[in-house]
Amino acid sequence: MPFCSFPTHWITTPQSIRSQSQATHITLDNKTRNELGTTVWRNRVLYVHQSRVPLTGTPASFISTLQGLAVNRNRSSFGDNITQLFTRLHLEHTLLHTPWQSLSAGQAQRAYLACCIATKPRVLLLDHPTSSCCPETSSWVEAVLADCGAALVWVTHDPSIADRLGGRCAYLSRQGLVFAHEA
Repeated sequence: MPFCSFPTHWITTPQSIRSQSQATHITLDNKTRNELGTTVWRNRVLYVHQSRVPLTGTPASFISTLQGLAVNRNRSSFGDNITQLFTRLHLEHTLLHTPWQSLSAGQAQRAYLACCIATKPRVLLLDHPTSSCCPETSSWVEAVLADCGAALVWVTHDPSIADRLGGRCAYLSRQGLVFAHEA
């Protein structure tokens, strides 16, 4: 299964993983998660899963909850950013106040992604972020992600994403991590 890692100096990983016995670690600003602290790490590194959004409420209530977290209290409001992201992802602003369960799979996936990007993370770990999207919608998502300012680690079955967006493309196999090419 290929995944794409986009250029950044914030996140580092071992050059290769040849066996499970080798120690691996990920750092952000040359600090491990333990050194940064879990709260800071979760603020800066976000995981966007592929499956349907398992949230209650609406995208607007989710943004409000995120804004109210202690780690975000001194940050600027996410509200202005979320409406711009909804526009760029071709989501009507009324969907901000629509229950998650009433959104289509593609709408929910894009709305959740917009909420995550609105928090301005340093790193986004993306698990098939366009899996519920048609090709046209996928291009909107890719454009927003390319411009979001975060380092992207993107898991996909579509290696052409790396060709379109740049970065490194690697393949995971039973033998470990194999880098195929860099853009």
